[in-house]
Amino acid sequence: MAITLSNGLLTDFKTTTQTTNLQFSDLVGKINIESSAGNGGGGGAGWYFYSDEGYLNTDPPILDGQAIFLDNINQVETFNPNQQGGTNLLIHFNVNDSAGTSYSAQFSDATQQFSTVTITQGSNVAEYFNGSGVGMSFTNTSGVYIFIIDTGNCLQTLTAANPFNDTDPITLSFGG
Repeated sequence: MAITLSNGLLTDFKTTTQTTNLQFSDLVGKINIESSAGNGGGGGAGWYFYSDEGYLNTDPPILDGQAIFLDNINQVETFNPNQQGGTNLLIHFNVNDSAGTSYSAQFSDATQQFSTVTITQGSNVAEYFNGSGVGMSFTNTSGVYIFIIDTGNCLQTLTAANPFNDTDPITLSFGG
């Protein structure tokens, strides 16, 4: 989110992934910015994209509820959870969902051989099977734990019909 003020006046306001309410007050000249779900979405616990699609322009998901899907070869962010030929899609989730609930135990278990992670947004579902035990990792990045699905080392067992969006929560379920 970027806000530009010039001589005390709002001259530019940009947001890519947050639902934002602006309230202007003629009496006190203040701006209140409220972001629903804290990380960019339409509400509900889960994970949300915190950056736009296109060339990589952000840091790892270090805040609660943040997710990013990254074509690691071309350094491009995408909302598509599907593995696509010739790409190395890395799917990243912060250890905590947007409500602050830790998924440390589930993420640790998912790094084991023969585990499955199902990624859902609305009716779109993608699922990855970690048959080798090297396709999923749970690592400390910038002092925060992040779960990563390396789709190049997993078998995609369910393919989402459409790319995800930057509004609705992404939920995860685990098996294996």
